[in-house]
Amino acid sequence: MHTRVSRRLYIRSYREFLDADIAWQRALDHAALYVPQARTRLSWQIGSPGSHIRALYEARNRAVERLALARLKARNAEARANRMPAEPPRLPSY
Repeated sequence: MHTRVSRRLYIRSYREFLDADIAWQRALDHAALYVPQARTRLSWQIGSPGSHIRALYEARNRAVERLALARLKARNAEARANRMPAEPPRLPSY
């Protein structure tokens, strides 16, 4: 993957993670208005199967996984670009 492409993928993945995280945090804050004591429990954060909270939590987790993969690809592309010579080797002229 080209360095610029991988960098754009990384930035896009980071923005998607931020959007997913903000949506999840807002949903938790809204739900905590009804049950403030339950906010610190993991079961509350994940929610019941099929719930809106669980869907947001899973979307956030998928965004974290995509972000980690994009970061790895960006680092690999950058390392590969640093190992390549600046100019391609030229054939000798006869």
